[in-house]
Amino acid sequence: MRRKLFLLLTGVLVALWSQTGLAWCGISNNGTGYGQVFNSNVILNQHLPGEVIENYNPMSDVFVICNNDGGWFELSITGALVPASIGNGVIKTDIDFIGVSITAKVLNANASGLASTVLTDGSFTTRRWDIPRISGSESDLRAYRVAELASYQFWAIGPEDPKSGRFGTRDIVTLTASGGGDYPVNDKQVIFGFGNRATAIASCYIDTSALYFAMPETKTTAFKEPGLLKASGEQQTTRGGINCDRDVNVQFTLSATDTVPGLSNVLAPEPGGAEGVGATFRYHFNDADGGGKSEPRDLTLAESFNLLDGPTGKVRRTYFYLTAYYYRFGEEVKAGHFRSTATLNVHVQ
Repeated sequence: MRRKLFLLLTGVLVALWSQTGLAWCGISNNGTGYGQVFNSNVILNQHLPGEVIENYNPMSDVFVICNNDGGWFELSITGALVPASIGNGVIKTDIDFIGVSITAKVLNANASGLASTVLTDGSFTTRRWDIPRISGSESDLRAYRVAELASYQFWAIGPEDPKSGRFGTRDIVTLTASGGGDYPVNDKQVIFGFGNRATAIASCYIDTSALYFAMPETKTTAFKEPGLLKASGEQQTTRGGINCDRDVNVQFTLSATDTVPGLSNVLAPEPGGAEGVGATFRYHFNDADGGGKSEPRDLTLAESFNLLDGPTGKVRRTYFYLTAYYYRFGEEVKAGHFRSTATLNVHVQ
C-alpha cells in the first residue's frame, strides 16, 4: 500500500514541476501603448488625383520580450487589402479617393536585424519568429525590436479629388506572441492601422493680399448726378486667390467702419477730405479650373456671401474679384482726398 502511495505522489510532483518552466514571449510598446497605429490628421491641402498628400512617421518602436525558455511571435496582415491603381503598395482607405501605403523597418526572418519592408503591396502576409530555449533562469530576458521607422504615405488616388472625414478604426497589421508567464506584457496587438482619431481634414488657402484699394483720381465733373459711377477710370478692381478642397465653403462678409446715413451699402468718406461721395462694391468669382463663374453682384455690407454659391463637390482654385465704385450721395461733391475703411472677414466652413 505504501508503494502505491509513493508512486502517486511522484506523479503529482512531476506535474507541478512542468508548470514552473513556461516558455513565453510578450509584446511591449516602449511605454506608448499605441504601437505605430496612425491616430492623427491628414491635411488634404488641395491635392489633385495622383499626388502624394502627406507623409506621417510615428515615433514609437515595438518590442517583443521572451524569457529563457523562448516562444514565438508573428506579424500578420488583418483582412483583405484593396489595392489602388497608383503608387507602390497603395491601398484604399475608408475615405473616398484617399489611399495609403505603409512601410516600416521590420525584423528579418532570422531575427538578425531589420530591413525596410512595404507592408501593403501584397507580398507581405505573415512572418513568424520561433525563439529557441537557452540555458539560464526565467529572469534572463531577450528583447526583439520587431518594427521601427514606420511611414504612412497618403495619396490622392482619384478618380475624383479627395474627401475629408474619418478613416474609421481599422486593423492592418497585427503582432501576436505566444504569451504565457506572469510578465506584464500583451500577447496580441494591432501595430499598423488606423485609430479612432484618424481624420482627413479639408482646408483652404486664401490670398487676400491684393484686396487693397487705391481708388483712382477722378474729376468732380464726372459726378454728374447721384448714384453709382461705372465708367472706366472711376472704379478699381482687385483680385485674391482662393484654393479650397472639395466640400469646403468659404463665406465672406465686408463690414464698414462708417456708412452714409440712409445708404447702408455706401462707405462714408472720412472727415477732412472729399465730401458728397462714398464707395460701394460689386463682386464675382472665376474658377481657375473652368468649373464655374458667378455673375457680378452688388455686395451688401455686413451680409455674408458664399464662394461660388457654396460647395461644388470639387477642388476650387478660384479668383475672388472685388470692385469698388465711387458713389455720389450728396447734393454737391467737394474735391479732396477720399479715404474710407472696411474689413473683409473670411470664414472657412
